[in-house]
Amino acid sequence: MAVKRRRTDRPAQRRRTRKAIVDAAMGLLARRGTPSVADVALFMVVQTAVVLAAVRFGLLTMLVAQFVSVLLTLLPIAVDSAVPYASSSRLIVLTVIALAAYGWHTALAGRPMFGGLLRGVEPARHA
Repeated sequence: MAVKRRRTDRPAQRRRTRKAIVDAAMGLLARRGTPSVADVALFMVVQTAVVLAAVRFGLLTMLVAQFVSVLLTLLPIAVDSAVPYASSSRLIVLTVIALAAYGWHTALAGRPMFGGLLRGVEPARHA
């Protein structure tokens, strides 16, 4: 005996989806106020850059960028060593520098990091 499947009402489902998206957007606007043209333009530029970076460089790049962004924006960076969070600040800065150095080393794929300038070796030429 064949099981009859009910056909879903596609137009009604689309309307519900659109309504949910509009309701979510209106809720954000009502909570934060109406964004200015500059806010919308900046948002579009940042999101376009994020998408282009994700497509060009991959997910790992985006994860590292987000991690560094969170480190540098949410946690305080102190120059004064007398403050209680100075050691945390140093750890944050060292972490970001270590990630940058590792990314640089990995991107060169075994070639010298300074192009052989420190050892007097000329950089390899591409054929």
